[in-house]
Amino acid sequence: ACSRSSGINAEWPLRPGVELESAGTDLSSNMQNLETKVESVGKTWSAGSYCIMANGDCPVGFTRIEGHIKALSTYSADSNYIKQAHFGSSYIGCHGHCGQHPHWFADIGIVTCCK
Repeated sequence: ACSRSSGINAEWPLRPGVELESAGTDLSSNMQNLETKVESVGKTWSAGSYCIMANGDCPVGFTRIEGHIKALSTYSADSNYIKQAHFGSSYIGCHGHCGQHPHWFADIGIVTCCK
């Protein structure tokens, strides 16, 4: 058994489940508090005027701004000249079906959220 002179609580070996249960409850509570703090940090935006790429609706306090260029003339409609992709709500792609309109192959659409 542990002695009091060692600095260890002599009662602990008699009630190990109580201390562990209490520690588990404290740890769980601390984890929930940390998760709440992390979530609230992720919902705030830095001060100033700037834009971010849109991905669906804009966050509160931001205004959606959209622009596009359609029917760009490119040398060819193949993947060496047009690599189709989506970036959130923005895109680069073929105008209609790739190669559908001679010489007018590409579209670019940019969607931002600005404040």
